[in-house]
Amino acid sequence: MKSNSFLAIENWKTPFFEDYRPFIARGLVKCGPSQMVDLMAPYLTQERKKKIEDVLDRRSSMVSIVLDGLYNPGNRNAIVRTVESFGHNWLHCVEQDSMKLINRTTQGADQWIHVPQWKHRSELIDVLKKNNIKIITASLTPNAIPLQQLTIQGPSVVVLGNEALGPSTEFEEASDFSVKIDSVGMTQSFNVSVAAAIIAWEIFKSMKINSPNGLSDEERLTTKAYYYLTSVPGRLRENLLLEKSLI
Repeated sequence: MKSNSFLAIENWKTPFFEDYRPFIARGLVKCGPSQMVDLMAPYLTQERKKKIEDVLDRRSSMVSIVLDGLYNPGNRNAIVRTVESFGHNWLHCVEQDSMKLINRTTQGADQWIHVPQWKHRSELIDVLKKNNIKIITASLTPNAIPLQQLTIQGPSVVVLGNEALGPSTEFEEASDFSVKIDSVGMTQSFNVSVAAAIIAWEIFKSMKINSPNGLSDEERLTTKAYYYLTSVPGRLRENLLLEKSLI
């Protein structure tokens, strides 16, 4: 299967991934995901292995969510939990000095979704444009189309702006088009975490009907290795990696 994602195995070698999950990044680069799965497999139950395969069957990188300058950690953490539940494999955060994921809010979802952080909007926009990834902003601009009319036809990101101002000027200018969530009440906008939940659900439905789903073989294997690593208790995992000189 051709990769739907601009972030495949080579991106585990990038600086932001070294900062985000250093032991995983270094281990995967040194030995590769297939060998990592073999190394960790004896320490997982059959039930855990089946759960991982079931989740991977419904994972997708066709569409990723971008959080553009959110400042409320409660909103960020709730969005992590939501998008992971709807099968997204990536959640990108822009201009967060320190995105602290509070386990009480994420319910452990941050362990099962990749959450790289980008220091500058221009860096992410450049990567998206170079890889022909459509940029969709969630916005109340006059030309925004209703979310229900959104059809996913290729690799895309949906950008959610911060709680007060919405998407940044940089993303608005770079976007291919905008979508809006219709409201029939007196207020026009939703809380950003609620908006993220509505958008993630609509994307989930749209991809099931209109678009090829799933991970490429390469990304599936890399994500499987990541899940296997995450499933092994910390001290045992570290000892296994140290024995193989992988950290």
